Amino acid sequence: MLIKDFKKLLAEVIDFVREDFTWKKYAYAAGLIVLLDLLQINFDFYNAVTAHWVNDGIAWLALPALYIIIYYAMLVPTVLLSGEGWRLRQWQVWVWPAALAVLQGVSQYSIPHEALCNKAHLTMYEIYFVSSSLVFFTRGCVVLLGICTFRYITERRFALPGLQRNASYINVYLTVFMIMFPALVVFAGTPDFLSYYPRFKYWLATGAFGLETWQHIAIFDVSYGIDFLSVETLYRGAFVLGMLRWLGPRCVLPMVALYVSVHMGKPAVEMCTAAIGGYLLGILAYRTKHLWGGVIVHVAIALSIEVLTTMWHLSL
Repeated sequence: MLIKDFKKLLAEVIDFVREDFTWKKYAYAAGLIVLLDLLQINFDFYNAVTAHWVNDGIAWLALPALYIIIYYAMLVPTVLLSGEGWRLRQWQVWVWPAALAVLQGVSQYSIPHEALCNKAHLTMYEIYFVSSSLVFFTRGCVVLLGICTFRYITERRFALPGLQRNASYINVYLTVFMIMFPALVVFAGTPDFLSYYPRFKYWLATGAFGLETWQHIAIFDVSYGIDFLSVETLYRGAFVLGMLRWLGPRCVLPMVALYVSVHMGKPAVEMCTAAIGGYLLGILAYRTKHLWGGVIVHVAIALSIEVLTTMWHLSL
């Protein structure tokens, strides 16, 4: 079964590449993604720059601007190198993605979590528990509510297919997870991963609000899952399925560039592989018009990393 599903996955990728590939375009795309990786790995670009933005109180404005620049730095050249400059004459190509990039940027600094915790006079365990869970919950909700509002304002002219249930490709998506899982096991114990994960160290929330450990973990996992639901809805949903009407297959590479940029600040291996994972999930979303498979894979990967890195921390 796994071999059959792998062949199906491979066939989808090959068919898409045949439809989308030109040497110049993919060379440019690879160069831009490598540049983003090098900026982060060599100069810690994301943390260094955003720290100044946060201190200056302009992160809510500067971060969306950065995402817009990255998106169009990929979109415009790759569309032109495809010989489809006419796509750039559609106003939707300039308005919809820019609005979505703003939504992504604003969601990351929309709620002052630390200030709220300090005003509530919580213990350090309660502050850790609330801030760890709340940051993902609010970020996910801001994105999901933003997309719903966006569709309402545009009177559904911004279509978002893929929300209907469709189990026909679930096995293909699960194959993506099975392919990636051995790599997760290998990298989970590396210093780079252990310095960032797990995102919820349950032992730092001991006794918070009188809850048991399993209750802390369950609440965090729900919050974490909502965040990844919003990620798939935004990237494979809005940026791919929402834009394919105007961009066709050219909607995938700009999404990948933006997806890589939001992995800045995470372990180097994760950021470098985000391009591959984002590309595969983008292709599957484009080919299947199906969103929920990507949600399942993304949540499964995220929770696997949490479990594996927690096991490593407990064994050290």
